Amino acid sequence: LSEHKSIDYGMLGMKERDELWSEFVEDFNTATLPHDKYYNLQEWEQKLARKKSQKLAKLHKKAKHSKGGGGAMGRDEDIRAQELAEERQKKATAEYKDELVAMQLQHQAKEKDAMAKILAMAMDAKRGQG
Repeated sequence: LSEHKSIDYGMLGMKERDELWSEFVEDFNTATLPHDKYYNLQEWEQKLARKKSQKLAKLHKKAKHSKGGGGAMGRDEDIRAQELAEERQKKATAEYKDELVAMQLQHQAKEKDAMAKILAMAMDAKRGQG
C-alpha cells in the first residue's frame, strides 16, 4: 500500500482501510495489479535472483575471455591475473549469497508484518461484533 499508493497504512481509519482492501481485492481478482511481483512474490524474487546470477556469470565469462592475449604476458603475470579473477568471482558469489539472504529476510519480515496486520484486523472485527 505504501509502495504503490504512497499512503501510510497506520494513519488510515477503518473505513479507508476497508475501501483500499476492497480495491486491492478487485485488482487482484481481475488481474490488474501494477506489477507481476504482486501475484507471486517468491517467484518474482527467484526470477530477479536468476537474472542477477546470469549477469554475473556473463561478466565473469567476458572477463575470462578478454584476459587471454598473446605471448607478451609472462607466466607469473598470467597466474596472478587468474588468481585475481578467482578472488573477484568468490567475492561476487559471496555478495550474491548475502544479498539473497537479505532478500529472504526482508520477505520474511514483510510476511510477519502482513500476518500481524491481518490478525489485528481480525481482532478489531471480532471486537466490533462482540
